[in-house]
Amino acid sequence: MDKDTQQKMAELETYKQQLEQLQQQKSQITLNVQELMSAKSTIEGMKSAKKGAEIIIPIGGGTFIKGSIEDPKTVITSVGADIALTKDVESAKKHLDGQIISIEEGIKKLDGEMLKIEKQAQEAYMKIETTLAKERK
Repeated sequence: MDKDTQQKMAELETYKQQLEQLQQQKSQITLNVQELMSAKSTIEGMKSAKKGAEIIIPIGGGTFIKGSIEDPKTVITSVGADIALTKDVESAKKHLDGQIISIEEGIKKLDGEMLKIEKQAQEAYMKIETTLAKERK
């Protein structure tokens, strides 16, 4: 096998690793979108909630505590950099919608990057196949 073919095979392995990393990022981002949609759904359910209604509050790891709603018309939401603000339900929903849209745009960019890498990998693979076919003759 010549040096150029070995280099193309190394490139192909690099493309494979890049695709795996991007797929992992996409999976994590997709989970984030699902979490935001769940939060939005919960906020929607707050419309019919009354002050003092008992709820369960997720604290992570599939663990919950019991609590009660003090003010069903407001939500405390993170706005980034460890800053949280109290917002009315509709503003909180709009904020979540904005986050969802932004993340979905990021997913589209990741998909585009993955497609580009897949194309480069396919080109490298075709060059390897062509070279190996010539060597067999």
